[in-house]
This record gives sequence, C-alpha cells and structure tokens, in this order.
Amino acid sequence: MSVSGHFYSYVHQSVSHLLAYNWSLSTSKALSQFKKTNKIDKIYWKQLVALRTSSFKLQSFGRVVRHSMQPEFSEAGLHIRALSKNIEDALGRLLYGFEMHAEVVLAKDKKSISTSSASYVKKSFVAFEKDLLTFESQLLEIHDLIQFIEELSPCLRSLYLVGLTDELKKVSRKIKEDINSHLLEDGTHKLRRLLRWVIMHIIYPQGLFCYQEAGRGLGSSFLSLKPHRQNRPVELPFEFLEKVSTYVAQLGSVKDKGLYHHYVQALNGQNVDINTSDSMTIYMSGDIQQDIIETKVLKKLRKLIDKQI
Repeated sequence: MSVSGHFYSYVHQSVSHLLAYNWSLSTSKALSQFKKTNKIDKIYWKQLVALRTSSFKLQSFGRVVRHSMQPEFSEAGLHIRALSKNIEDALGRLLYGFEMHAEVVLAKDKKSISTSSASYVKKSFVAFEKDLLTFESQLLEIHDLIQFIEELSPCLRSLYLVGLTDELKKVSRKIKEDINSHLLEDGTHKLRRLLRWVIMHIIYPQGLFCYQEAGRGLGSSFLSLKPHRQNRPVELPFEFLEKVSTYVAQLGSVKDKGLYHHYVQALNGQNVDINTSDSMTIYMSGDIQQDIIETKVLKKLRKLIDKQI
C-alpha cells in the first residue's frame, strides 16, 4: 500500500532507514579508527544521531497507539514502543560515550581522565556490537506490527488522535504527581523527557497538524509543520508548542552539564548520585513544572485535538 502523503509515512521511512544501514561494517570501521587515534568518526557519529531519531519516531508512534481501546492495536503499540526503545537505548548509550569523550577532549584538565574516557568509549563500542545482534529481528517485527495496524485499522487518523489525547492526559498527570524538582535524574531529566515526547508526537506525523496562525513555525526547522489536506489537519496554536519546546531546550542545557559532571566523577572513581542537583536547576525545574500545571497547556492541547477528531 502506498503511504505517500499520509501522516504515518514517517514510521515506514524510519523502519526502512534503520533496516538499510550497514550497522556491523560501519561500527567495526569506527571502532578500528578510534583504537588507532582515540578520535570518533564524525560521519559515523552523525549517522547514529539520525538513526536514533528514526528509533525515536517509532517509539513515539508506539507510545500513542498503545492507548487504543482495541486490545490488538494497544498490544501492537506496546510492542513497537518496547522494541524501538531497545534500539534507541543502545544508540543512546554509545552516543553518550561520544558526547562525554568530546567534552573531555575540550576540557582544560583532560590529562587526568582522557585515558579513562577513551577506555570507556571502547567498552561502549564493544557493548554496542553485542546490541547489534538483535537489531534486525526487532526491526522486522516492528515492520510487521506497523503493517498489521495499517491493514486492520479502519481509520489511522482517529486511532492516532484518540491515542494522543490519552497520552497527553498521562503526561499531564505524571508532571503533576511524579516529578520532584529537587532530583536531577528522576526530576529535571524526567520532566524534560515527558515534554520532549509531547513535541515529538506532534512534529513527527507531518501532514496531520498545522498551526492556527498562517506562516508560523517557518523560521524553525524543528517546529515546522507541513499539513496535507488528505489528512484533515488538526489546527493548533503555535504558542503552545513554542512554550513546550523552549522548556525542553532549557532543561536540556542543565541536563548536559549534569551528565558531564557525573561522567567525570565516575572516571575519577567517585561515587555518583544521579539525583544530586543544584539550587539553580531545582528552581528552574520547579518553575517550569508549576507553569505547565497552572497554565494547563497540555490540557488545552488535548481538548483542541479532541474537538477535531
């Protein structure tokens, strides 16, 4: 079945992208280069970032579809989410090593930890090569599950939008009840991940959403929406997505600093508490959490989508 123009074409493209990549050969070459030079192949790094984006797209689709009232679609969504998360987590672990090592190389005091950092990256490569052994089978299963949903669902648009309203409701509840702004990993980082998913669920299915204000989002490659008439696009206010996106960026900045601090601690043999935060991060996280709750931006988004299903 041709999916050209349909909002869900991104899931097909993502599976094809991940299946077509020569994982073993590319990883072997990148590891060989790193062993010789302690330098990460920039092309390989860029390719992995793009591949991780594809795995995020599949995971996002699964997170939404899992809310279906029909058990067979809900189960399929749960499996897509779990399988794509395995791949995304594996990519994330290796990319974490790349990012942290790059920071070490730029650091003024790098001599004391550069060898340990290089050793960490090599171990990450080896672990990733083991992860690769299951990639193909997991991707083929995801492909079959997507095909199953596509062939049996009477209306994928309705399936996705109904699932998205439930997903937004779940995210709102978690932000209100589960986030402790005094914690770094289980507070600040978790809040960022929840808000990031909101953006992904709307940006990835290109063609399904559009902005109420003509021309908005054109200056942002990330927030750009390209509605397609055959999908009966859902209209959303640009300011809602802009607000959430800004919060994701702010939280991401402090996340990166925290990750590097913990990485250096680990390389120096110190005990690492991933939840230890600082006053500035605590205040920022608390303010963002409170604003999301008080402005009810996610509830408003949910209601707007619900009215246009």
